[in-house]
Amino acid sequence: MLFIGFPSALFAVLAGVSLSIMSTRGVREGGTALASSRHALMVRGALLIVIHQLIDPFSGDISVVLQAFGICYIALACVPRWTNRALAVLLLWLAVASAVVHAVSFMTVLPPFLVAPYPAVTWAAYMVVGVLVHRLLVVASVPAQAMVAAAGLLAAVTGTYLSDVVNIDSAFQGSRDRLLLLALINPETHTGSFVDLVSATGGALVVISLSLIAGRAGRWLYPLQAMGSMSLTVYVVHVLTAGAVLTASGPTHFPVLAVGTVLGSMAVAMIIRTRFNHGPLEWAVRRIVQTVSCTTLPPRPALGRSGALRSPSTAQHTATDLN
Repeated sequence: MLFIGFPSALFAVLAGVSLSIMSTRGVREGGTALASSRHALMVRGALLIVIHQLIDPFSGDISVVLQAFGICYIALACVPRWTNRALAVLLLWLAVASAVVHAVSFMTVLPPFLVAPYPAVTWAAYMVVGVLVHRLLVVASVPAQAMVAAAGLLAAVTGTYLSDVVNIDSAFQGSRDRLLLLALINPETHTGSFVDLVSATGGALVVISLSLIAGRAGRWLYPLQAMGSMSLTVYVVHVLTAGAVLTASGPTHFPVLAVGTVLGSMAVAMIIRTRFNHGPLEWAVRRIVQTVSCTTLPPRPALGRSGALRSPSTAQHTATDLN
């Protein structure tokens, strides 16, 4: 159960942390910097959706998550400037909406981006948690981080226990009200139910809190830090390489492949970090975002004239009217 559901939620919360970090300058300065920051987040989201479409045909049985991240980057571009109270209210509404969408999915067919394995509403809730984590948990004291880890562990363990107790399939023999109730408290991962949301968030907070505490060890964690600096590159390479192996007709567990992937990723990441600060995909995405969101480009008056973009017929009629 440790590797089912929890890692995906962890990545979503960390994506929210990244969302907040990338918005820091814009939120601090406001004005043009804020507008540029929001535009950059939207462009980044669009690029993630494009990358998703490019690698999905080669992913085998792996469900690619980049489209959910892309949608959330676009939808939440304005959120980093909100107050903590506004974020808490948004998180509450997203949690309710996530549970309701999950319940409705038992009764009708919904668009793929709203349902498992990566329901966008649920992933948006995780990312809002990530924004709050960046503001509150990252700067918290070690005792406070330890308390958050303990609370998160309790939530994660409770959700894991409920997944063995609650049988959602039995709801199909019951009334619609019972189905609705079980859908809202369905502990199965990737569903977006309230219990799943709380449990997976708890697991993510455990890992993040312990990582913040362990981060004081400095260079001892350099291999993980190097891999974390190019997470998109590592993820895409993992999908493309493992997708050919993880098929419906093949085995469901590859412990040797899992260990080899982690160790190989850390080794390659450390080699890349000897020359570069980020991985190749991170560099490419950053360059595109910077180019598209640049606010210092010189003007082109000829293209900005009101008549330059008019059709010939429109310009002719305008000239006639002026005469």
